[in-house]
Amino acid sequence: MKLVSIIIITTITLFACGKKDTITPEKKTYLVREARGVVTRDFKYDNQNRYMGMVYRDGTNHQETFTTQFHSSGQPSEAILRDYIFNRAVRYNYTYDASNRCTQIETRDSTNPTTYTLTNTYSFAYIGNKITRTVTNATTGNTTKIVFTLTANGNFSSDEFYNSSNVFTSETTYTAYDDKKDPYSAAFEFIFLEPRSKNNYTAYTSRNVITGSTTSVTATHTYNSDGYPTQTVFNNGTIYNYTYEKR
Repeated sequence: MKLVSIIIITTITLFACGKKDTITPEKKTYLVREARGVVTRDFKYDNQNRYMGMVYRDGTNHQETFTTQFHSSGQPSEAILRDYIFNRAVRYNYTYDASNRCTQIETRDSTNPTTYTLTNTYSFAYIGNKITRTVTNATTGNTTKIVFTLTANGNFSSDEFYNSSNVFTSETTYTAYDDKKDPYSAAFEFIFLEPRSKNNYTAYTSRNVITGSTTSVTATHTYNSDGYPTQTVFNNGTIYNYTYEKR
């Protein structure tokens, strides 16, 4: 009887292990389109679900980006944007620190998409709850910067802009967020020149420090079952629509 029990237990165990090995991993959500009026951005991925590029159209312009190389973390190390209307290209090169945080992005422009000339260097410094993005123009040497201040849960509380004379000229204060997922985190996080918040803002105020004028913006979101917004409606009438797919 004991031998029969052992055989049964062994058979069940082997069956369970075999079944576990064939479980298909749960698919993740990826942003594949952002649409705003006639402007669309379609996002592409490779067979490892890494961000591979974007096709931008606004009725006249047709631009495409293709990530050609990847950092060991899986993040892009190089991307090339091609403008098919004006036959030019911009190359982005990314540098990361030991924590896989982007510390530098160099942009190089080309009117003949084979020879690139350095145009701007974007440097990122991480100190406490602040991220400072400094932009240096390769031709003039002039620099501007934005200081992003983050909350404990990874959203921006404000960003401050300083001009080439290091004068604080404008700021944005984010006054409300939802608890849902930022749509771009479904595609990529840090690829086009600035960090992103964890969630979606629902209200912010922009202030011109020089004139004192302010503008208040509100955003109303509609969500899918995965917690990503499918539509954002701003109080100025602008509407964004987002499309996703499981990969």
